[in-house]
Amino acid sequence: MKKMLLVLSVLVLTASMAWAYPGPDSMGIYADVTSVGPAVNCISVAAFVPTNIYMCITNPSDFPVLAWEARITNNAAGAMIGSWVMSGLDVDNDPDDFVIGNGLAPLQPNAQNVVVLGEMQVIILNAAAVIDFTISHLPGSVSFPGGTPGYVHTLGFNTPCYPATGGTPGTPYVYNPVFRINGLQAGQCLVADEEASWSEIKTLYR
Repeated sequence: MKKMLLVLSVLVLTASMAWAYPGPDSMGIYADVTSVGPAVNCISVAAFVPTNIYMCITNPSDFPVLAWEARITNNAAGAMIGSWVMSGLDVDNDPDDFVIGNGLAPLQPNAQNVVVLGEMQVIILNAAAVIDFTISHLPGSVSFPGGTPGYVHTLGFNTPCYPATGGTPGTPYVYNPVFRINGLQAGQCLVADEEASWSEIKTLYR
């Protein structure tokens, strides 16, 4: 059933590349959607102070975004309160797995070539906890069989994405965290080797 969810989400709802960090066709989480990059993929937050974070595609090779899929997890759910609110219809019932259709309101990039997929208001319960968010492929997907997340900009064209901070090739591909809350010193945000990351992902589709 899950195999066709991405395609169905587009069909039911549907009646210029920039080589900058991160990208192209990169999925990440950021504290600011007007200035994405390693300076905003980590934040320090005091306990019980509401803070918004954003799930994004950066530097899409084409647009609009009609549908997308990914798994989003974090390592310390008990140290925070918050749930993702995505634009569009989620046709997957798993709280970590997203198969989103945006056919009725396709998503466009902003002036910084960032497509905002959704957001979460986070409230930290334990400021001593280091919370890492990871974006990875949707298990069992046939839309992206190479083991990546991805999106659809035109029916019939599925575009694989790589998480903004890359990962380690293998079976399965091990993804690096894309966003971190707390436990940071100055200059310790998460940085990717973007060219290596993208070339690793592309080998999965050859």
